Amino acid sequence: MSKIVTIQIQGRSYNINTNEDENYLRKITAQLDLAITDAVHSCPNISFIEQMILVGLEQQDQICCLKKQVAEMQDKLEHYNIGEGLGCIADYRESITLLNQRADALQHENDSLRTQLKQTFATLSKLTEETSKPATRKDSDD
Repeated sequence: MSKIVTIQIQGRSYNINTNEDENYLRKITAQLDLAITDAVHSCPNISFIEQMILVGLEQQDQICCLKKQVAEMQDKLEHYNIGEGLGCIADYRESITLLNQRADALQHENDSLRTQLKQTFATLSKLTEETSKPATRKDSDD
């Protein structure tokens, strides 16, 4: 069931329409907020949008690395010699499950970041449009 959850990122409130567990959404929001804070500290002279882009790129890089690790582990599992011991297979499967969960969490974070970035661009576009309109002046007939 879809619900509206209000989250805070860098002191800004966002209403998110989601089917996700509210605690999960707050957890990934906190992780995203921390990543943005790190970007602010490492590059204080860039805009909020540029910070969001940097964080998004970093998140996407993490997702790709995790997916690569999963693929490598799956490949090892397929070529694993059963005579070497079955215990390692369970370890690999557990690692794959954990990596898949982390990749899914990062994908959710990245999707949330994309949503936030779209909202920020829309707001920025609206503000730019409003500020670029010529000011109108009412003339009074006194």
